[in-house]
Amino acid sequence: MKALKNFLHFLIIGCFSLYGCITPEKPIREVEIQKDLIETARIFYDAFQESSHSMNQRIKMDMSISPKWSDAFQSEDQKLLIIPAHRKLMVSYGEKAYLRRVVFEFNDLGEIVSSGIIELSALSIDYLLNNEFKIINGYLNQDLDPKVEFLWFDLSYQQVSGKQSNGIEIRKFFNDLATNQTNSSTMDMPDCIDWYWVYTYNGVVIGEEYSHTTCFSSGCNGDDACFDDGMGGGGGGNELGEAPGEKLCSNSFNNFVAGSNNGFWHTNINGLRFENGQTSSSFNAYFQLANGIRNTQMNNIDYANTVVIGIHKSPIELIYDIFPHLLNNSDIYPMTMSSGETNWFFSKNAVMEISRWASNHAASGVIATVPNPHLPENQFVVRNEFVSFAYKFLKSIMPGSNITSQINNGAPDSSATYGTNCQ
Repeated sequence: MKALKNFLHFLIIGCFSLYGCITPEKPIREVEIQKDLIETARIFYDAFQESSHSMNQRIKMDMSISPKWSDAFQSEDQKLLIIPAHRKLMVSYGEKAYLRRVVFEFNDLGEIVSSGIIELSALSIDYLLNNEFKIINGYLNQDLDPKVEFLWFDLSYQQVSGKQSNGIEIRKFFNDLATNQTNSSTMDMPDCIDWYWVYTYNGVVIGEEYSHTTCFSSGCNGDDACFDDGMGGGGGGNELGEAPGEKLCSNSFNNFVAGSNNGFWHTNINGLRFENGQTSSSFNAYFQLANGIRNTQMNNIDYANTVVIGIHKSPIELIYDIFPHLLNNSDIYPMTMSSGETNWFFSKNAVMEISRWASNHAASGVIATVPNPHLPENQFVVRNEFVSFAYKFLKSIMPGSNITSQINNGAPDSSATYGTNCQ
């Protein structure tokens, strides 16, 4: 089993959706399959295979999918056909569960409206199998299950998209190709390949996770040799073993006070925790947010890139992207000083919202990059990673801000309050 690799670059911008509970449903394999739909799907699939892509022959073996049409199943409304996707490879799966399917979506006339190959990842294979139709149907309708990660490919197994419900994007790479952009069509490939799911936001790599290893040998050419049915890894029973996700509520950071000369805002925040809601991970931190920031800093297009590699926007551009309402409401505003220079000021409402934003994303970063963050022995790492994430988020918006894991006895205390419908 291979563990999660720690990230090197950080930034997540956008709104993160909440973890929710999805109730297992009755398996749909009992629904009688319409043979004409299978035949339509088979013809469509075969036609797609005629298009070829230039790639290394060893990689092409991994991309050679064989739908098992005899095991196809469909939804009760006969609009969704799902087929197990097999390969002639030996596969060893990692800690997370993995499921691969060929999918066809039909309209009322029995015509194909969408098709592709989907790969799903979660902590429990039982969860994926027991909720398979709901998970896939939700993906097709832009209602992503927050317990599942999704990769979507066309029928020639070329990746089209990959995502989580929280907005993080996912790409599938082999042997650390996230950072090594070698031409895979010409390089020599080993018999065994490690595959990784690489996580990015706004094009910035924030982490990668081992998925599985595929191996091929001449013996795989036999009829029954080296069979991969497209599912494995993960445990059964307890699906996540973690509480439903919660977000910081609007009354968090309520005791921010202005420092001397209104030059900064600060507070100690008590009871922060990472995104899955485990109270065992609670800790405190000190937030000091700069105020009266110089216009040259706020409009420096390279500033964020010095904090977070790959973000080429000025702090004020990021504010326009993420917090336009704070500008419209004059919670963030410019002021001409007696010296003639312009400084930018942030209201208490603005610093509260920006701090919640940074903390929620920092918590999501911890979940994505720290193995088993809810375990007590990992709390020191969780706290340090959380502070590191949040510090970078804040500085990209408010240059000169700071966060530490040591509270400041001269600052007032605020409480972190959480709820499933907050932020």
